[in-house]
Amino acid sequence: MIDSDLTGTGAAAIINGATGQMLVRNVSTMGYGQALADPTYPVTANAISEWTSDAPVSQFPAVSLKSLNLPIKETPIIPWDAPETWVNVEDAPFGATPDGICNSVVAGFPCDDDGPAIQRAIDATLPGGSRAGATTLFLPSQYRLLSTVYLRGSIRRIIGLGRTTGPPYAGGVPTSFVVQAGASPIILYENLGYGESSGGRVGPGVVQVDNQTSRTLVFRKCGMGTLQLSGGGEVYFESVSGFQDALFTFNNVAVWARQLNPERHGDKVFINGGKSWMLGLKTEKFGQIITASNGAKVEVLGGLVYSLDDSRVSPMFVINDSDVSYTFNEYTGRYGIPYPELVKETQTSVTKTLLRGAPAVPYPSSIQPPPVPAYPATWSQRNDGTVPDGIDGVVGSSLVLYASSRGENKAPSFALSTTEVVTNEDAGPQLIPGVAIQMNDENDERVQELAFTVTTTNPTLFAVSPTLDAQTGTLTYTPATDAFGTATVTVILSDDGSGELPSRNTSLPQTFTIRVEPVNDAPTLNTIPDAQVAAQGFPLTVSLSGLSSGKLNETQSLTILAVSSNPSLVPNPVVAYSPGSTTATLTMTPTAGQSGVVTITVSVQDDGGTANSGVNMLSRVFSVTLVVVTAPVRPVLECVALNGDGSYTARFGYKNDNAVSVIIPAGTANYFVPNAGLTGLIDPPTLFLPGRQQNTFQIQFNGNALTWLLKGPDNQTRTSTASSTSTRCAGSGRLPASDENRPKNQKLSFFTQIRALTR
Repeated sequence: MIDSDLTGTGAAAIINGATGQMLVRNVSTMGYGQALADPTYPVTANAISEWTSDAPVSQFPAVSLKSLNLPIKETPIIPWDAPETWVNVEDAPFGATPDGICNSVVAGFPCDDDGPAIQRAIDATLPGGSRAGATTLFLPSQYRLLSTVYLRGSIRRIIGLGRTTGPPYAGGVPTSFVVQAGASPIILYENLGYGESSGGRVGPGVVQVDNQTSRTLVFRKCGMGTLQLSGGGEVYFESVSGFQDALFTFNNVAVWARQLNPERHGDKVFINGGKSWMLGLKTEKFGQIITASNGAKVEVLGGLVYSLDDSRVSPMFVINDSDVSYTFNEYTGRYGIPYPELVKETQTSVTKTLLRGAPAVPYPSSIQPPPVPAYPATWSQRNDGTVPDGIDGVVGSSLVLYASSRGENKAPSFALSTTEVVTNEDAGPQLIPGVAIQMNDENDERVQELAFTVTTTNPTLFAVSPTLDAQTGTLTYTPATDAFGTATVTVILSDDGSGELPSRNTSLPQTFTIRVEPVNDAPTLNTIPDAQVAAQGFPLTVSLSGLSSGKLNETQSLTILAVSSNPSLVPNPVVAYSPGSTTATLTMTPTAGQSGVVTITVSVQDDGGTANSGVNMLSRVFSVTLVVVTAPVRPVLECVALNGDGSYTARFGYKNDNAVSVIIPAGTANYFVPNAGLTGLIDPPTLFLPGRQQNTFQIQFNGNALTWLLKGPDNQTRTSTASSTSTRCAGSGRLPASDENRPKNQKLSFFTQIRALTR
């Protein structure tokens, strides 16, 4: 049991009896009294790192006798394709002939070769082919394969209906599938199997697979013939068996196998380098089960060795300078003789053989559980040829864990190609190849898993922290927004070997620097609305807002410049700005009596410079439209209210017939009568908005005639007079409640009160 979470109730999550045999690894429990009950080695904690019911067996001294715990990957999934994307090898113009139907006799065999027809179907999926882009190659029956087939184009699934491909059983013609470059990174062989061995029909299924690319191969529910795998891609097996002559050879590939069943007469699986993880290995007949060589790492979890023949001709497992951990049981058949040699292991020219009944290497004193006695000479000896004929199902040898040891694990090493990496502020995700080079596990293990651990002294400098790819040495990181500065990066390379002294699985740390150069951000200024004003020659003031030197971490000084496109109509504005303020004003005096449109360009520049593609200036543009006004502006008395003290209040409005606001200064063109000798007189409004404006201001007076005189742009003076007999305001002389209750700072715009000094 591995990699499990057990939740429930009871005394123990796992109960192992006196004769039970188990390996438990990476298991956590919740709700139970203890993780595991066992007569000899109970586990009272609620989690188990690794536990075996029997002492692990090894022929070479080891610091730690544990399973390899190789990384586990799930089998990739190829989605089912629509029927129109399937290519049937029997369709015209491909022309494969099924089930022993022969077009001719080839090379002395009773039937022809379907290899060329299958090749035509595959090549039809190449660009420009009749089935370009098709993804599934369909083999609905049995076919003879006497030649090499090259897998290319867009095919990603090869699916059959059981007995499918191969040469005649006694053919002896070397055939193979050669995997070449293609559209899909994954190739799935599914439901391909061997056929009958008589009547000229096909024999073993897939004879050989040669992967010349890094494409991943998946074999699912296949009955295999001889299978030779090489190349750089990963390989996955699910429910795959091997026929009588099926020899499996893995050359420096990474293999994940779930239920692998080789049944060859003779040696079955050769693993040369690489990594092979197997969950469920079942074999039959005599011969070496697995031969691991050239630094291979092999882990078997749950092996069933079914001995049906005389197995005295070879060891069960052979190990040559490789790392393995095997959990298996031997089961002898009716005429089977168990293996007398279980493991023949060679490490650095020293060879040792583990025999049936041989003593096991006990645990070192520093490792729990404590040492156990050596196995007696009669250990696991069953059905050695003395039992009566016809008895089936006798247990042979079993090992809860056989662990090899290649001595101490050497620390990996690497080099850095640079001492400093430089990028600019806000540069986005960075991908820099080859920062780390010469990655080496130093253990002559071609596919030992390597990984970098990367830390930094300035994590706030990064939105995505730096990482290094242990295969390519590529550095990736993303600077934080608006951040700049320097970080020291410390890098350690680790492998998946033992780190228990004297072994080491981490390199010495190395450092380099990531420097993020500051980049000046553009200053800011809010957009400025366009203006339309009367061409009367009065000053125009425009407000600027949103001023800053850029981001919050920038505090440069600002210079503001405003330029007119037509100074004869509107001179260059005068800028009023206080350093550090977010606002400013522009003042300009348009020429009186002339119409036109002038563009004003406002430029804001900071002193941060333009290094590293920085930006130190921002410009905003707005227009000033000058309108010559000639229409009248008329004063309008709205009503008169009687105050409580006997005085009166007159309310005035006005009507501006021009399309824009008009300025009429107080004085000879804008005044009240009588006003001579009055003190405390407040001038009337001077800015007149376009249209009819009501209740724009109010004046307190004594009830005698009070006249507002107003000379408009047409140079005509118009008047409006208030007296005690004028139309009364609503409310019987009092101010309307809506105005009386209004706070002072919210009263109607341009209201002015003038108390007459005469009665």
